[in-house]
Amino acid sequence: MTKQILIIFTIWTFFVLFLAGCGDDNPVEAQETHFEAIGLFIISGGDTIVTYTGGIVTGSINVDAGAETALLSIKFLSEDGDIGTPSGSESSLDWEIEDISIADVSSHDDELQAYKFHISGKTEGNTTIKIIINHNDHKDFESKAITINVNPAG
Repeated sequence: MTKQILIIFTIWTFFVLFLAGCGDDNPVEAQETHFEAIGLFIISGGDTIVTYTGGIVTGSINVDAGAETALLSIKFLSEDGDIGTPSGSESSLDWEIEDISIADVSSHDDELQAYKFHISGKTEGNTTIKIIINHNDHKDFESKAITINVNPAG
């Protein structure tokens, strides 16, 4: 009887250890880190035109009415000082424009996936845009309002 209990206990122990070792975590494979943005840079033609760091926005986006900006690229600043963009399909670029009768975003899907877009000037005036990173079903990052100046048609 004692021998049967010992065999059952040994089999049960191996079974529990086997299940514990079958998790999704693999210590040999590199684990993907989640990009936590704390700031951003908007770049046009190689020049940084807007900076948002430390809760302060510097610069603005300028466009003529009836025109659109050159392609604008966004690079994000992470807590550890890295500059880049989130990777993976669970993150996406979004925005909120205060007054879409003055300006709006125009882009193609491949541009948005690369964190790039244009601003289209509709009518002369000023409005603002907030840049957002969505992560799955929630906002992971939202900038303060960035000024968009729409100048008279040139």
